[in-house]
Amino acid sequence: MPGALGKSAARADVYRVTCPSGTRKLDAFVRDDAPVNQPLLNVQIQAARPAGSFSSGMSTDKVRDGDTLYSTTVARLARNTGVYTITVSKSAPIGACNSNDDDEHDDENCNSSAVGAEKYSLKYACRDINNNILRLSVPTTQPQNQ
Repeated sequence: MPGALGKSAARADVYRVTCPSGTRKLDAFVRDDAPVNQPLLNVQIQAARPAGSFSSGMSTDKVRDGDTLYSTTVARLARNTGVYTITVSKSAPIGACNSNDDDEHDDENCNSSAVGAEKYSLKYACRDINNNILRLSVPTTQPQNQ
């Protein structure tokens, strides 16, 4: 699904996807589309289950900006069949933070490097216990768009 994060540094898009019966894990892939901008794309998968809430942690796509390739798996969560939430956000490129000895200005460097609209495409794969793809698709439900 094509997406776009607004100019502010604190933007995130949230998607809901449903994996079919037999699913053992969900993989997410992101492509950083043109135009080339400084922010890096981050992806996180979350699942709410009767046993509690689970999260993949934040993963960053470090592949070249503006190319036509999807990343390798940037986020994976093994939590079976059901509804998952995928969040796409942006952050400053590696090296933009703590780039000087002046701690007072570190936050400014990080925030200004994450500013700028960023276009991307997102897809996901629901996989079974043998790593076979049960569903390879793009999210269709976007409850939060920034």
